[in-house]
Amino acid sequence: MNTKKQLGKLGEGCCVQYLVGLGYEILQQNFYSPYGEIDIIAKDGHNLVFVEVKTRTKESIDGAKYSITYSKQKKITKTAMYFLKDFIDEDVLEYRFDVMIVKSGTIHHFANAFLPVEVGDFFA
Repeated sequence: MNTKKQLGKLGEGCCVQYLVGLGYEILQQNFYSPYGEIDIIAKDGHNLVFVEVKTRTKESIDGAKYSITYSKQKKITKTAMYFLKDFIDEDVLEYRFDVMIVKSGTIHHFANAFLPVEVGDFFA
């Protein structure tokens, strides 16, 4: 595994520990679909949370946030819809998209970082 992938996995692991510490239930890590990947899928009370993790050594926090482009948000949204088509949990009332950025050992958690992107008639 190359250094960039190792750094990413380390960052994701830190975010999982952080979320568990806040009482989140981790449902999936590295969920893949034909449309893309979601780093972490967790449950926060009645919310299902799809988390994109960015681990950085040099880039600013804003730079990391802006690296999640409209195109990336669309892939994440489609992957979330793919997950939701088979997901059943009557306790879940809503879902949201969070971004977590790990830099210099600090976790920056942005809840509701973006809204789902319109993906058309996905379930047709």
